[in-house]
Amino acid sequence: TTMASVPYEHILACIPGSGVDLNISQPFYGSCSCTGDSCGQTLTCNCMNRGCAYDTNGFIKTKYFGNTAPPIIECSSYCMCTNDCLNRTTQKPCCTVLEIRQTKEKGFGVFTTSNLPCGMYICEYVGEIIRTSAAEERLRNSDTCYIIKYREHTSNGTILTTCIDASHYGNIARFINHSCKPNITILPVRSSSIVPRLCCFTNEHVLKDNELCFSYFGTSETDVPLGMKPCLCKSQNCVGFLPLQKK
Repeated sequence: TTMASVPYEHILACIPGSGVDLNISQPFYGSCSCTGDSCGQTLTCNCMNRGCAYDTNGFIKTKYFGNTAPPIIECSSYCMCTNDCLNRTTQKPCCTVLEIRQTKEKGFGVFTTSNLPCGMYICEYVGEIIRTSAAEERLRNSDTCYIIKYREHTSNGTILTTCIDASHYGNIARFINHSCKPNITILPVRSSSIVPRLCCFTNEHVLKDNELCFSYFGTSETDVPLGMKPCLCKSQNCVGFLPLQKK
């Protein structure tokens, strides 16, 4: 598949946009002194004592798909454990069985070349981390949208918003299409920073050659107004239109 018609710079991790500072001078969530990949094998592991989001196979536990799920906090760059640690699942390379293909009606899409189990980490949605005001301005001045605005509701009633724009910098995740019945879910994962990484996990068993999709509505379709662009997901519960792109 030629990608010449979709110009962007491929990056491996998010980069800060204008006015965004991602420099972290100290661990935000504390760290552990475990050696090797031994996190969880001792009662003194500070990170695992917070609770690990992954089972022994490295798959996300189903409770983290709920609206009231606890935060996902992995081991950080300040921890002594290696990258093989179970609590560094999303810090490992993206799934290697993903393929960008041309679809019949939706342009490019992302497909799997192998069966995928439920709860598997697929990839991170990377791009420029930008301020909410910058996201709104870019939406007003563009007919295409690669911006994700992820909102987290905290226990004290505040809302944390993370905006990532993959228009000019990104990875394979920028080609993931919408479905009203998505087979992957985006979840915020933190390690060395209060700013989360937005990571994609399968929320069901996905068969070989199926397209991978997440919901552009986020976790609730009822709170997001519909736009005028028709939805082409063709799922049984399709709402007919994509969410309104506010400008």
